[in-house]
Amino acid sequence: MSRGNLEEDVRGMVVLTFSMIIGILLFMGVGMFVNYMNGPFLADRDLMNTFFYIVLAFTFLLVIVARITYVKKIASLKEAILPADEKVSDFRAISITHMALCELPAIFSLICFLLFGNYLFLIPVVIGVAEMIIQFPTREKLEEVADTGSV
Repeated sequence: MSRGNLEEDVRGMVVLTFSMIIGILLFMGVGMFVNYMNGPFLADRDLMNTFFYIVLAFTFLLVIVARITYVKKIASLKEAILPADEKVSDFRAISITHMALCELPAIFSLICFLLFGNYLFLIPVVIGVAEMIIQFPTREKLEEVADTGSV
């Protein structure tokens, strides 16, 4: 695999990941502004508590699933005997799946924040974004996957 293609692939994955993270943060900023200007849409405290526990459980479940599947798929990709281009493509798919699994509870939590106005709903957002940053696609990770077991 040529150095130029690898750089382009890394740049594309970095732009995609930054876009997903920035999208979450912008949505959070808009939600905070709307909450500041209008207040919460729902005032039911019992419903808010129920939704908070659901969101928290949903967040932990999806982030754990995202981490486990990412680690397992990357490990199997490293052992696979495939052309480097195909490994890069698989790495991209694994990264996008991981980011989507982390983004889903963050978006759900932001919607609940808009409904209830409780800043505790931002905790799952931070958890999801933190996991996305931890598994941020880098050139080193891509080279490690593409160089091992390539044809």
